[in-house]
Amino acid sequence: MKFKPNSCKEIITVEDTSDALTDRTYIKFANGLSLSVINGRGSYGGSQGLFEIAPFDKEDLMDGSLLGFVGDDVLGHLTGEAVEGYIAQLKSL
Repeated sequence: MKFKPNSCKEIITVEDTSDALTDRTYIKFANGLSLSVINGRGSYGGSQGLFEIAPFDKEDLMDGSLLGFVGDDVLGHLTGEAVEGYIAQLKSL
C-alpha cells in the first residue's frame, strides 16, 4: 500500500522509489529535511497494512532524534493518520 501525503507548501517533492517487494515514498521538505515512508515485506507493520517511517537530516542521514525517537532511527506499525502527524512535526522543524 503506497503512502500519499496530503499536499502542502512545505513539501518540495514526493518520490516513489518502490520495488517489487516494498512500497516506498520519499518526501522532501522545504526546510531541507526528508521522510521515508515504507510498507511491504520486512517493514515494521507491513504485513498488517501499516507503515514504517525514517526521518533524514539536511545531509540526508537517517536521524530518528529529529522526531524524538530514542534508541532507533525508524518507527513502524503506524497508520496513515499517524504518519501525517509525523509529517506535520518534521515540516515545522
